[in-house]
Amino acid sequence: MSKFVFFSADRSTVELTVDSVTVGRAYDASELCKLLISNGITRLDDFFKSSSIDFCEEEGFVEGGAQKIIDRAINLLPA
Repeated sequence: MSKFVFFSADRSTVELTVDSVTVGRAYDASELCKLLISNGITRLDDFFKSSSIDFCEEEGFVEGGAQKIIDRAINLLPA
């Protein structure tokens, strides 16, 4: 069964929520990838994001920075 994976931007971190439970925060793609793996997330799961990812500058990121972290972390997941 696919997991509901949700990303949001919060205080210069990407917050990860899995099946409505916040499981951690990451400052970079490597940390986020480790969180994804430790929570059994694969590329086959359903990924969603908060509008805070689109407007991440309000949370201390450079423009588009939070989405880049997410994209890189997903690309680091094993195939």
